[in-house]
Amino acid sequence: MGTDSAVRVSGGTSVITGTVSIDGTSSVEFGTAGTATSGTLAIDNGQVLTLQGVANIAANVVVNGSLLVYSGTMVGSAAPWGPSAARV
Repeated sequence: MGTDSAVRVSGGTSVITGTVSIDGTSSVEFGTAGTATSGTLAIDNGQVLTLQGVANIAANVVVNGSLLVYSGTMVGSAAPWGPSAARV
């Protein structure tokens, strides 16, 4: 994402494979609550974000909805559990 960008994705369920990188002045929000802060990937209540394959998330992650990881690995220093990898 570019600097000072804000992206909102609505529609209930979204699927990501690959890398999501959010700089400290931008945000990505799945839902329409408008609560994503700078440097954050936010999943709002009622939204589902599904990660498939290898998903690298370089951002703070706030989950108020659902985060599902299928058949792969979620890696990155900002993963919800710290600088490690979870394999499902």
